[in-house]
Amino acid sequence: MVLGPSTVGKYAKVSTHATGGKDVPQNTAVNGSAAQRAATSSSCAFIPYGINAKTADPYEKRIAEYDKAIAGYDKAIAGYNKTIAEYDRRLAELEKKLAALSEPSSRQP
Repeated sequence: MVLGPSTVGKYAKVSTHATGGKDVPQNTAVNGSAAQRAATSSSCAFIPYGINAKTADPYEKRIAEYDKAIAGYDKAIAGYNKTIAEYDRRLAELEKKLAALSEPSSRQP
């Protein structure tokens, strides 16, 4: 909530429950009951509250672990697909042999 005659600068971000009566410069994020400056940026890129260049993203490590697990699953699936292709090839060979055995023989009884 912006109280009094205050100016909120271009690309400034004011958090939901922030209150204050001071101007908010452009490219600045404020939060808290006294509208403390949370971050300042030279660009208009989104900066989530609680995350800055000095603080590592708490989810980054977990995402990297999930990416590694997915790569392992992809490798396993590729192996299963290779095995299935081999079984399909062997099945086709056996079906050919069975068809040859099932054909009426040209031999005389």
